Formats: sequence, C-alpha cells, structure tokens
Amino acid sequence: MHFYLPLIIFSLASAVTPGPNNISLMMSSSTNGVRQTIPQYLGIVIGYPLMLFIIGFGLSGIFIRFPIIHPIVKILGSCYILYMAWKIINSVIDRDSRARGKPVTFIQSLFFQWVNPKGLVTATSAVSAYTNIHLHVSMLQQIEIITFIAIVATNIGAFVWIFGGTIVRKLLKHNVHLKIFNCIMAALLVLSVLLIILE
Repeated sequence: MHFYLPLIIFSLASAVTPGPNNISLMMSSSTNGVRQTIPQYLGIVIGYPLMLFIIGFGLSGIFIRFPIIHPIVKILGSCYILYMAWKIINSVIDRDSRARGKPVTFIQSLFFQWVNPKGLVTATSAVSAYTNIHLHVSMLQQIEIITFIAIVATNIGAFVWIFGGTIVRKLLKHNVHLKIFNCIMAALLVLSVLLIILE
C-alpha cells in the first residue's frame, strides 16, 4: 500500500488549498453561518468524489484497452500537479469579497463540481498519476481506493474551510502567513510527484 502514500499526500494537500469550493465555503460560513452552508458542504463532499469515480471509471477502461496511453497521461498528470504547486505558491485570497444572496443549495453545489476547473483537472490528474496498470490490484479497485481517499480528504478540507472559515481567514490575513501556508502545500504536492517517480 506504499504506492498510495503519494496519493494520500496529494489528496490532502489539494483538498485544503484555496480553490473555488473552499473559498466559497469560507465566505458563506463567515457571512451566512455554518448551518446555512451545510447543504453546499454536502454537495462538495458528495459531488467531487462521485465525479472522480465517474472520470476514473471512464479513464480506467481506456487505460486497460490502450495501455500505452497510461504512461503518457501519467506524465501529463504529474506535470499538471507541479504546475498546480507553482500556482498555489503564487495564489492569493480575495479578502474583500463577500458571499452575496442566498446560500448555495445542495444541488447547485453538487453540479458545480462538473464545471469547477480545479476539481475536474485534479480528479483527472489523480486518476492518471496515481494508478498503475501493472499493479496486482485491478484498475477498478484502484479507482475505488482513490475515491475513498478523496472522500476522506474532501471532508477534511471542506470541514476546515466551513467550520474554521473565520479562523482560516484571520490566520491567512497577512501575506507572510498566506505565503508560508501556500509554500507548505505546494511542497507536499511536489513531494507526491517525487514519490511517484521514485516508486
């Protein structure tokens, strides 16, 4: 199971870094309250793993039928993870933005996952970079494990941003704190890629 250590690191790092889902949860919880933001929270923690499983199921069929494609997509996925690390280092939180209007509903949040660029590319990268067609575990089982890890990581990330929205906002108030946080998360993503290469 050491093969999945890079996946766990990647999943946790990508789940807690700022993105459309996390920023929206933070803004909504700090403006509308935690209770009003729960439907959005549920839409994320159910919607993202579900999307990942569907994407993974589709890609695994392609990888099994055309094994030569897998290493190519794996390299592309790894490159995107490194690019994502670079973007995280240079990302900022818009502290002047405020959640407006009614809180996001469960259905809106669920379907938003399919148009969330970070979520879509992260899911595709996870499946392509952290599966192995030569592993004794079947591709479907690997996708199930990846989905399970995504469920746990997504819940941890969303929990931090919805229930700790105000705290996170204060902790990352100063640019120095935000930079340190981003550098740590980016370093974890780079580590996950290195573990793939050394595996």
